[in-house]
Amino acid sequence: MLQIRHPCGLVHHADGCVVKLQIANAHRMTSHQRLQNRGLMVSMATVRVDLESQGWSRQRGTLEDLRRAASFDGLVSTANGTSSNERVLIPYEAAKAPRRSLSAVYGLEKQPLHSDGAHLRIPPDIVVLHSAAPTPTSTVVWTPAPRGDDALPAAARDGIFTVRGNGESFLAVARDRDGLRFDPVVMSPGDAFAREAVAYLDAARPRSEVHLWDEPDLLLFIDNRRALHARDKVVDAETRTISRVVYRWGDKP
Repeated sequence: MLQIRHPCGLVHHADGCVVKLQIANAHRMTSHQRLQNRGLMVSMATVRVDLESQGWSRQRGTLEDLRRAASFDGLVSTANGTSSNERVLIPYEAAKAPRRSLSAVYGLEKQPLHSDGAHLRIPPDIVVLHSAAPTPTSTVVWTPAPRGDDALPAAARDGIFTVRGNGESFLAVARDRDGLRFDPVVMSPGDAFAREAVAYLDAARPRSEVHLWDEPDLLLFIDNRRALHARDKVVDAETRTISRVVYRWGDKP
């Protein structure tokens, strides 16, 4: 029977039936299966369900596991020509911290709730924190509820902030149609509503979920447009190292 080999690696019979999978896809599936066999494959299906239901997801895995899972799931790197989407976070004393960072204000003390990239016109959708080794310094995550004490007040949608950073300044609210944006270091409240929003978010911190880095190779996925997070007071400043990776949803309109 006549066969036609296409450049993509598929072999078709003349009647159009595919008789061989694309070689690249076969290799990809083999890699996927190897990771699953190691027991460290990140389940992005589970991550998506968790993010939808609670705004965060805890997984086991290495940074390489994360990169592979993100590639399979279609997550888009936020890297550009001048910066990477991956960064290693180490604790700083206030006097030694980078300018306009949370550490420059709070040092090794506990941080306020915030979202990452609040100084950007378009903040990342997903923040992933990874620790290769256990660390006693915990991370907290707070997700607003639809109603009740943990529901965002109207002030979060109405209050105007001046956002400074990345070589420019612009006006924004803490909650717009795309989600949350909040960082008390780079966002200055410009009216009474904004100040009310700051006070509310400060008071919400004790109600946050506490995440312990008590096992090696833990990943904490955070919906950066739905939940706020913060680092607790540092108790292992000499050894704590957390990697942060940020993404955009590839299927986001």
